[in-house]
Amino acid sequence: MLLQLPQLLNTEEVAQACALLGDDAPWLDGRVSAGSQARTRKSNQQLAQDSPASRQLQVLVRQAL
Repeated sequence: MLLQLPQLLNTEEVAQACALLGDDAPWLDGRVSAGSQARTRKSNQQLAQDSPASRQLQVLVRQAL
């Protein structure tokens, strides 16, 4: 289930998140986290979960919650 949380981040925090998610972020093929059946269909990029950018985004969102 996905929940929408309107205005969770303020304008400054959104800008910070966008900067962390820029072209130089450590993007990976989304199939690395897919199960065997989903790998043939999944087609996305995802942020490396163990990257500094990912950790900073996690802190940003947790603090906002």
